[in-house]
Amino acid sequence: GDAMLHIQDLNVGEVPVQSIQAHQHEILTVDWNKYNEFMVVTGSVDKTIRTFDLRNLTQPVQVLHGHQLAVRRVKCHPHAETQLVSASYDMSVNVWDMAVGQMVQHFDHHSEFVLGLDLSLFEENLVASAAWDRTCCVWNCLQGPPPPAPPGMAQRVPPPPGAAGPGR
Repeated sequence: GDAMLHIQDLNVGEVPVQSIQAHQHEILTVDWNKYNEFMVVTGSVDKTIRTFDLRNLTQPVQVLHGHQLAVRRVKCHPHAETQLVSASYDMSVNVWDMAVGQMVQHFDHHSEFVLGLDLSLFEENLVASAAWDRTCCVWNCLQGPPPPAPPGMAQRVPPPPGAAGPGR
């Protein structure tokens, strides 16, 4: 990957119709805003989240700061037009309000890189996150952080022989 946001028209061909340098470092994730067909959100190794209006790509609409390491995943909220969630290598999940341009919730329940993130289409504010710590958490973000793992479930499972990963 690179720091470029490439816009392609599949009816025209494989060559991008427009490209811009969207970040200072590689883009790791992108998502459409479900309520605005012209808005995309990107996350990058440069620790920022940026929103873009595809009709005017001269600069980002917003630059959101709050993660300490690379932003691994961004997801626009399917039930709240101005909200998005992000997951980072800093082991956190954040909820953002684009209307005010800031983080509104911060969750740090994982002990390793957060790699996966999604929002339920069927139950409002239900978030799922998955991390390198071998946990998957599902919780309603309006009701606080996810509950701790049940006794016995929080034990670290040794990796299979020959498994590679951070710090291994």
